[in-house]
Amino acid sequence: VRVEAFAAESFGFATSTLKPDMSGLDYWALARTDAGWRVEFASLDADLTADTVLKALWPRLPAACDVLAYHDQARGEHRYAVYDGSKFVAALFLSNTLTACARQFLCERVGADVESAQDRLRLLAGRPAADVPDNGPIVCACFNVGRNTILGAVHAGATTIDAVGARTCAGTNCGSCRPEIGGLLHATRIAKAG
Repeated sequence: VRVEAFAAESFGFATSTLKPDMSGLDYWALARTDAGWRVEFASLDADLTADTVLKALWPRLPAACDVLAYHDQARGEHRYAVYDGSKFVAALFLSNTLTACARQFLCERVGADVESAQDRLRLLAGRPAADVPDNGPIVCACFNVGRNTILGAVHAGATTIDAVGARTCAGTNCGSCRPEIGGLLHATRIAKAG
């Protein structure tokens, strides 16, 4: 075995109702979502452009799609939210550092009808409104409970896995997430002690 560092120059996240084509990317991890697909990717190409990635990932997007775009050249950040009529069909976030966006929030909304300009801009920003909680990455698949929801229960006084389950239902069905819940409890204890 030979191990060496992967010196990525560009990082990205995308979600879509259509399965993306990752053939031109140096690294990628693809997963199904309830309404489509999500992909984390990285490239060794420092000059990778967001327009190129958008076209490469989804060559079959309807030509009439509305594309909202945000570009911050100074920070190397690029974002796209793609709509087919009122339907939110894809989002792409590309950066020269690790991409910051509320991934679960975006994956839960892909495929949905989005009418208001404010909601469309929120998806382009990659985060929910202040009054809509970001549940975070899913920890408990049985009950669709995210990391942030579990941490909220811990900060509200749940000090055991069973107490977290009583507040959120996480870990009360198949139990495969109980070790991760235990890890979150342990990390929170260490953070409070330090």
